[in-house]
Amino acid sequence: MKTKFLLFIALLFWTVPNQAQDQVDLNLKSKDTASLNIIRVYPDDFPKVSIIFNAETSTGEPIWNLSRQQVQIFEGPNPCPIHCLKRISENESVKIGLVVDHSGSMAEDNSQLFDKKGKFLGRYSKYGRIIPPKNYVSPIDNAKKAVKGFVASMDNDKDSIQVIGFSEKVDKIIPFSNDRTLINKQISVMEPTSLTAFYDAVKVSLENIKTEKGIKVIIALSDGGDNKSVSNIEEVIALAKALEVPIYTVALGNANKEALSRMSEETGGSFYYTQSSNALSEIYDNIAKKIRSIYELGYASENLASEAQRDFKLVFNIDSIYLSNNDISLNLSEEVVAHLKQREKEAAQQLYTYSGMGIAVILLAGSLVFLYRKRQTNDPKNSASILLKTYPNPFQEMLVVNYKIKGSNPILTLTSLNGSVVLTRSLNPTSTGVQLRPYNLEAGTYVLSLVTDLGVSNALSVVRG
Repeated sequence: MKTKFLLFIALLFWTVPNQAQDQVDLNLKSKDTASLNIIRVYPDDFPKVSIIFNAETSTGEPIWNLSRQQVQIFEGPNPCPIHCLKRISENESVKIGLVVDHSGSMAEDNSQLFDKKGKFLGRYSKYGRIIPPKNYVSPIDNAKKAVKGFVASMDNDKDSIQVIGFSEKVDKIIPFSNDRTLINKQISVMEPTSLTAFYDAVKVSLENIKTEKGIKVIIALSDGGDNKSVSNIEEVIALAKALEVPIYTVALGNANKEALSRMSEETGGSFYYTQSSNALSEIYDNIAKKIRSIYELGYASENLASEAQRDFKLVFNIDSIYLSNNDISLNLSEEVVAHLKQREKEAAQQLYTYSGMGIAVILLAGSLVFLYRKRQTNDPKNSASILLKTYPNPFQEMLVVNYKIKGSNPILTLTSLNGSVVLTRSLNPTSTGVQLRPYNLEAGTYVLSLVTDLGVSNALSVVRG
């Protein structure tokens, strides 16, 4: 017994290198050329997390055909295992609310009636009515063409579309349908008239979409400021965020660009502006491409600590394509946090259930740590490495160890309470942390130490739950 005890003490301070796996360091050295649009993050099944997103290049083109090998997800410096990446809009039902302005201002397109110097390009009848120039197309007709083109681009075997027309009030309502003939008929009968109740129309579309299943998107077109709604922009944004429905806004001509841009930005949609209605078909085509390139990424969070906030980073491993806004945060629900706290409490209680030898060894390790730190304090020349912290502790499948290395040939050792070395790891001398995945490790208490040519670190106790 005495020999075994002394062997354990020796192993606590020295070991032999066996295998190497340093933490991954991410450095983006080229100019960012793509932007990420997070539509929704689902942490409800934690530690599994699901992210719904799309991404586009700097020219606005969607990024197609991503594979699992081209995507990485990081929590802090540590990569997390991805268990799925799929283009869900390819197979899953998409529910789209089309909100179309047919107020009176949709009758005239000043960009087609006047040149850049303000010269009128049409003429007037003897009764004073405007006769537009040749090839003139009114905004409402361009809008109808663009919306019908969008409808034709969708998959009517799985996708459904709702149409909301509005002027001074919300009208021309078609419930969700995949009948293109019915949808196009409703679009065709829209005529420009009266004032603009934009916010009311978007709110009605949101209320109608909330009970639908599948991917949900609203596309809202307006060419003027809202001057008739009972609802306001704050109500609309709050409802969209509560329902987690992105709003793609299209501002035409004299529309309130600031309001529409804010609506898209705060709900996870995209904002488009054009002075001329002739560009509407191109805009709606771009939106259709984005909707068809929506992905779901599922990964397993390896941070089982009970902090409510999680920060993560999505990275594309694609030549010349980097993300400019890939830092994302989410907050775990109160139920998830409470569950994690309970697991931490239960695992910590295991420290008191081990044998007298186990407790004695833990006390001994603590004494050694005290003597080690005292020696460091009294000896200014001492330059041994330091184990800073471990998390989560207790741990399940993965343990993160943070440290400060002094010297060369650093070796991290994990030792059981009976004196057996269960894991050794060679470290990069410039690293500050590593993640261990001892899948075959039995539940229990273990001791960590770090050795270099300059000495032995302090020891830390960790628990495999």
